[in-house]
Amino acid sequence: MTCCKCEELGWNDPQPVVYTDPEDGNEYCLFHAPAEHKGMSVDVFNAQVSERIQAVIDLENEKALCDLSGAIFPGDICFESGSALPNISFEKARFEGHAVFDKACFGKIAMFVEASFGGRAAFYQASFGEYALFDEASFRGGAFFSEASFKGNAYFGRARFCGGAYFDETHLVRVVFFNGASFEGNASFSKASFGGNTSFHEASFMGNADFSSAQFNGPIRFHSIITDDSILRLAYCTVPPSAMTFENCDPTCLDLVDQRDLTHIHFINSSWEKNGRIKACTEDDPGRLQSTRDFYQRMKAKYKAENNEYEASKWHVAEKEAQLKLLGQATKPIRQALKEVGQGAAIKDAWKACRLERNCLSVKTFFAALVMWLSPFFNAAAERLTFRALWLYKYSSGYGEKPFHALFWLAVLVLLPALPVLFPGSMLYYLPLMREYPGSDVCVVTRFLIVIWQLLITAQAALFAFALRNRFRR
Repeated sequence: MTCCKCEELGWNDPQPVVYTDPEDGNEYCLFHAPAEHKGMSVDVFNAQVSERIQAVIDLENEKALCDLSGAIFPGDICFESGSALPNISFEKARFEGHAVFDKACFGKIAMFVEASFGGRAAFYQASFGEYALFDEASFRGGAFFSEASFKGNAYFGRARFCGGAYFDETHLVRVVFFNGASFEGNASFSKASFGGNTSFHEASFMGNADFSSAQFNGPIRFHSIITDDSILRLAYCTVPPSAMTFENCDPTCLDLVDQRDLTHIHFINSSWEKNGRIKACTEDDPGRLQSTRDFYQRMKAKYKAENNEYEASKWHVAEKEAQLKLLGQATKPIRQALKEVGQGAAIKDAWKACRLERNCLSVKTFFAALVMWLSPFFNAAAERLTFRALWLYKYSSGYGEKPFHALFWLAVLVLLPALPVLFPGSMLYYLPLMREYPGSDVCVVTRFLIVIWQLLITAQAALFAFALRNRFRR
C-alpha cells in the first residue's frame, strides 16, 4: 500500500505508509501524514527532507525535480544559509512553523503553488532561477523577500499575504505578476528593481504599500486594484518611457507627492475628482500641504506638456485650493503681528544709539531698526492681502475656470447701481465706457465710489473673458 497523497499528486516514488486515518481509512506517508502523526520529532523529519533533497542533487541532472508537493512540515524548518537547491516543488505544501530559505540558491524551477506558510516565510537574499511560482500561496506570518534575486519570471498570482510583504531591494529581472494578489498587511517594495513587465491586475491592498525609490525598467500596470482606504506611496521612483499605468483605479489612494518625475505615469479611466475637484490623500496633512501643492503644480505641467488643457485646468484648480489652504494656515493674524511689534525692543535700542552718536550712521541704524521692528506687521499684512486676493479670485471666477460663475458676479456688479438707496445718482455713472458723467453737484465720496465701482466691473469683465477663453480652450 502507498500513500494516497503520493498517488493524488503524482509522485514518481510513492512513499511507504506510516499513518492510517481511523475515520476514513486513508493512508499517509511520512511527508503527507498530519503534523501530529509523523511519529518523530521535527528535527528528525527535517533531516528526512534534507536527505530527499540531497538525493536529487546527487543525480547531477539539471532537469531532475525534487518533489515535496503536498508535504506537511510540522514545525520550523531552516535551510542552511547559501545552500544550493535543485529544481524543487513545494506545491500545496503546508509549513506549520517558520520556513527559512535565507540566501538559498534555487534551481531553474522553484514551485510554491498553493503552498501555505503558517509562520514566517523568509527568503532574504535568496536566488531564484528561471521560474519562481508562488501562485495562490498563502503567507500567514509575513513574507520576507528582501534583497532576493529573481533571475527569471516570478508569479504571485492570487497569492495571499496575511502579514506584511517585504520586497525591499529585491531584484526582479523579468516578468513579475501579482495579478489578483491580496496584501492584507503592509507591503514594501522600497528600492526594488523591476526589469520586465510588472502587473498588479486586480490586486487588493488592505494595508499601505511603499514603492519608494523603486526602479522600473519595463512597463508596469495597476489595473482595477482595490485599496480600501490604503495608501500606495511612490517616491523618487524611476519610471521608463514604456510607462506606469493606472487603469480603472481610484488614484486618490496614491501618494505621489515626492515623485518628482511624473512624465511617464498615466491614468486611464481613473478620475482624481471627488466631490467636484481633485484632492490628493496628503492634502489634509498640514505638514505635507506645501509638498502637495507642489505636486499639483507638477501634474498641471505634465498635462500642459501633453497639450491636455482639460486635465491641466483641473490640476490648476487643485493647486490654487492648496495654495489657499496654505496661506490660511501660514498667515499670521494682524492682531498678533501688532502685538509682536508692540513688544519689540529694537526701536528703543535704535533711539538710544541715535541720541548717543547723532550722526548719519545712527539715523541709518534707526531707520533700519524701524523697518525691522515693523516687518512682522508688513509681512502679515502682505500675506493677508494675498490670501484675500486669492479668495476673491476663487469666488469671482473659480480661479479663472468658471465663466458662468464670473458672468453671474459681473451681472450683479452691473445691476446693483440700479438701487438708488445704495448708489446715489444715475446707474450709468457706475458703468465704464458710458458717456454719462456726474455733474458738479455730486460729492467727492460718490465720485470715489463711481471710480471704484467702474474698476470692479472692468476687473470682473476681464475675469469673465479669461474664464470664457479657458473654457473654449479646454
